[in-house]
Amino acid sequence: MTTLPCPLPQVEEALRPYIQARQETLRIRKTLAQHLQSQMHRTERQHGAESTSPITSLTLACAPPSLLPEHDQTRSASVAPPPPPAELTGLRKQYWEAVQAHALAKRRRDALHRELNELQREAHAARAGAQTGPATDFLPSSAAPMVGNSSGNHGNSSRHDIQSYVSLLHQRRRHARMQILLDALDRAADAEPDDNPLRRDDLRQWVKDRLGDAPVPPPEIAGGGNTAGHDASASAAAAAADQTKEHVLRLKKELLLAKQNRDAEMQRRAAVVQASTESSALSRGVEAQVRALRAARDELIAWIEAELAKMPEGDESILSGSGTPQRPDRRDDKDTGTDDDADSIQEQVDALYERYVAARTSLVVAADAAAASAKALNAPSTLPGSNQKSGGDDGGSVGQKQQQPRLPPSAALPFIPALLRSANDERVIAQQIATHLRHQIAAAQEEARNTAQRLASESHLVGPDAESGGAWARAAMEATKETDEAISERVRAGEANVAGAKDILSELDRRKEGFRALRGEA
Repeated sequence: MTTLPCPLPQVEEALRPYIQARQETLRIRKTLAQHLQSQMHRTERQHGAESTSPITSLTLACAPPSLLPEHDQTRSASVAPPPPPAELTGLRKQYWEAVQAHALAKRRRDALHRELNELQREAHAARAGAQTGPATDFLPSSAAPMVGNSSGNHGNSSRHDIQSYVSLLHQRRRHARMQILLDALDRAADAEPDDNPLRRDDLRQWVKDRLGDAPVPPPEIAGGGNTAGHDASASAAAAAADQTKEHVLRLKKELLLAKQNRDAEMQRRAAVVQASTESSALSRGVEAQVRALRAARDELIAWIEAELAKMPEGDESILSGSGTPQRPDRRDDKDTGTDDDADSIQEQVDALYERYVAARTSLVVAADAAAASAKALNAPSTLPGSNQKSGGDDGGSVGQKQQQPRLPPSAALPFIPALLRSANDERVIAQQIATHLRHQIAAAQEEARNTAQRLASESHLVGPDAESGGAWARAAMEATKETDEAISERVRAGEANVAGAKDILSELDRRKEGFRALRGEA
């Protein structure tokens, strides 16, 4: 796993010793955990106490007092800390030494506090004994009471000793602070002449630039100090609380603004989706009606044509004297007679259908009769006039062809079964082709619809339910309109800038002419 480089090289260089690989980090954590476990077990063995809480990130942050190093009362404040473990090196060793030094300092401070408290208790007991009569003399170096005859002089001397000891402690503290200041002054005196802070006027700013802002002590450390420490910690806590409130308020504002933008965007999308849904539903309803009417018309035309194709063309008994227009005439009427009444067209269709039924009945009767008589006859000899046809072919005269008699309808009766089979086969093939075409058209429409839906879901111009090209056209028109408006606004702004530049140039030219005129007068 590759890590991105830090954009600040100085920060990266400063943090480089603390950034390790994952395996190295895990190994360091394991070593620290083992060392801490061993130290805690040793402390438990020394105190004879059993651990009541497991080692976790929470218990390590706030360990019980019995396991802390400063709780060890058996160790003297002057005893040096033990040497660091061998597995700690570098910054970790320095950190361990700093922790031990801090624990030693805390032990010394606690010892001084205990001595001071003992002295105060002894002084209080001495004052109480002086007021009641026989007093009990307490020595500053011993905490055990000693009964004896003492007077008020002993109580005054004991009080004087306590005050002297307290003043000695204060002087020791001042001496330590003075020693720190002297060491700092010595280091400053040994510095380079150009870098000597004593020769600077802004000494406070120089120290701040070199060392940075002073860190704010935590509350648990600042609580044991003086009133200034309390004030500093209180001000730091107040500043942190104010900063936290400011961040929370800013976060709430950002959340409210984001929620408002999201609601507005959702309302806009809902309006667009509703408008596109209504328009698409209306268009789909009209298109469905048109398709239904067109399909009904095509099926009716196909049925009429199929039924008319079954009628024999030479049967004069069906079509002669009927007054019913033929198929070409009906098409001509469809093309030219668009003003015919619907009732007359319906009557014509009914009459034609009745004639078709009667003709089919007569054909069935004739076919049965011909099938009975055709068993004894030969199929080629059943065609009368074949000799005349051949003779006409031999002669090759037009007059003889015109004089040939027309074949009666009964001559086609032997071929009717074959013709019916051919018609049925043709109709089946036509139906299969129509079904195949319908499937292909439906598949193409479904593919086109899926493609449109996929493109709509991927595009930010149209809604996710756009299934037709109309939505894309409207979105393109809206985008074009917005682009035109933006371009027009830019053009107007550019024209305004050009006009301003022209005005400035004209003003400059006018001033230049004025300067030239002044020079001419001078």
